Amino acid sequence: MASSRQAVPYFTRVTAPHKLKANYLEDLPLELPAASDWTATELNAFRVVIKKTNYLILPQLDSALSAVDKTKNHAKELNLDIDNPTQLEKRSDRSLVADYKGTADFWIALKNIHSHKKEQTGPPLDPRDSKDKDANTTYHDNQEEELKEELEVKDPETANDEYTLPRMPSDPLQPRSEATKKRPSSPPRQQSTTEKRRRKQTDNGPFTDSGKMRVGSSSPTETNSQESQYSKIDPPFISSDPPPKTLREDHTTCLVNSFFRYVLNSVTIQDDNGNYINRRIVEVRGPKQKEVYLPSNTDTERRWSITAEDDGGIGVRKSDGFINKEDEIFSYASMVDFGSYVAIFESKKEFQEFDNKDQPIISDKLLGQMTAEAVVGRMVQHNAGYQHPDIFVVTAARFYLRFLHFSIPSDYLSDITTNTPKTTLNVTTTRWLDINDPKDRQYAVRNVVRLMAQGLKMLGDL
Repeated sequence: MASSRQAVPYFTRVTAPHKLKANYLEDLPLELPAASDWTATELNAFRVVIKKTNYLILPQLDSALSAVDKTKNHAKELNLDIDNPTQLEKRSDRSLVADYKGTADFWIALKNIHSHKKEQTGPPLDPRDSKDKDANTTYHDNQEEELKEELEVKDPETANDEYTLPRMPSDPLQPRSEATKKRPSSPPRQQSTTEKRRRKQTDNGPFTDSGKMRVGSSSPTETNSQESQYSKIDPPFISSDPPPKTLREDHTTCLVNSFFRYVLNSVTIQDDNGNYINRRIVEVRGPKQKEVYLPSNTDTERRWSITAEDDGGIGVRKSDGFINKEDEIFSYASMVDFGSYVAIFESKKEFQEFDNKDQPIISDKLLGQMTAEAVVGRMVQHNAGYQHPDIFVVTAARFYLRFLHFSIPSDYLSDITTNTPKTTLNVTTTRWLDINDPKDRQYAVRNVVRLMAQGLKMLGDL
């Protein structure tokens, strides 16, 4: 159980500089752990401080859009404000393509997530209902009244951009059984109404206990002594349930990619050659592994190496001419390194850690991984001469998205390597947005459109 719970995770604990521990980057080895192995030690050393964590739209993205574009309902424009297709899990890919055209890839990816639903073992829980239990959260006191007001809002573009009261998702996260607390990534088993017979213990010598090797199979039942003796020698005739379908991280990554790709390729701002685009285009990119070096500010011979591999992201490309000038088909150059970090994707197949109320949390390990990826992306930009401090990360689990902003100014990069650093790496996030839910999906679209506008400005700011 200890592996799936954290009493007070870093994400909810370190909400101000005075809550940081006195361990610094100077105290760490020059070869830092891989991003996936970062813990609270590295988070403290990089002086990560968590600010507000329950926005619906990241405030750092608001300046990327004009006042006119902020009033547009982009989700409606892209036909993403509708209810999910009826009986989505039972639909064929072909029928979804025929009925939904451009959005079909998104619905197909969502269908694949639905086909790996968790079995219910108790009342439904909602990750959006997990208050981050500290002063860094933004909540309203009268939640019943706020919920009533939220449901009366017709246009999400005019809704309050901060958190009110979450609604239950159509396929919510379920609480875990005692068995799954040991393995947080495994779907919980359905409680049986009939008691299974006690499994007979046998001595298999040096061989591995087959019970530990089964995934999703029923416990074998005892019949008679002759069958028990036979099963010790040769068990292939004992029937077992087929293993359940396993949700893979690839399913989440595919959903994120299809959602972002459709929005980026369809929203009309990408076609505007006026204020937002000067022969530039923002696109989804594949996974990227990168190693950067952070030089010491006190010793020119010392530098820390940081290696991170993300699950993809979005980047910007610039036109280098025409393929067909009459039809205005531009030729775009390859995505340059620093332009690859408009946003970084980090996907998980499930929520992996929970608080003592069985609500999902951002674990120290996940926060450490995203921080390392953000620092790598910012170092790539810094080395290319790009001085803006903003790095955005999108983390996903099943069909929930969370948008994070990491503020990493240039003076932080030099200060953090001193003996007594003063600056902090501040993090702001949205709450979990359920893109299986039409209303939450609209807020996710609004964040994606703003990220795209941010990317279109990037090359021009260099």
